Amino acid sequence: MTITAQMLHEAFKVAAPDAQAKDWPLISDQSKEQYERMATYLNDQSEETNCSEREYVSEVLRTCVATDFHERLLLGALGLAGEAGEVVDILKKSRFQGHALEPARIKDELGDVLWYLALLCHTLGLTFEEVRAENVAKMHRRYPDGFEVERSVNR
Repeated sequence: MTITAQMLHEAFKVAAPDAQAKDWPLISDQSKEQYERMATYLNDQSEETNCSEREYVSEVLRTCVATDFHERLLLGALGLAGEAGEVVDILKKSRFQGHALEPARIKDELGDVLWYLALLCHTLGLTFEEVRAENVAKMHRRYPDGFEVERSVNR
């Protein structure tokens, strides 16, 4: 699937509803050009190196300094929070401080988020698939007909 500039803009509107973003026809040409650059960048990332979850976890463990259960658990949780905070900081600076939104920087930080998530999953004896499946099941229980504000507020 090819990512379009308009798709990115619509995703931003969903991810940041408080931003009160304008509809696509109403945004500036400069904003459209930025979305075009982001879409081009993301579509050009087709030469990704694929590896299995097992191979990835092996790489995580190869580069992990913590050796026992409690140390890995603590490192995973602290690292996950810290790296997620770096993603948030990039978005904050883009939205409120005039910084350019750089998908490559976000991708780099998301890789770090994934590293710590993989460490946590492995330490707890979980797989990504188990975590994803349980999350999907939870969303189906919580929002059987799709997201509803009422169900979110009164759960």
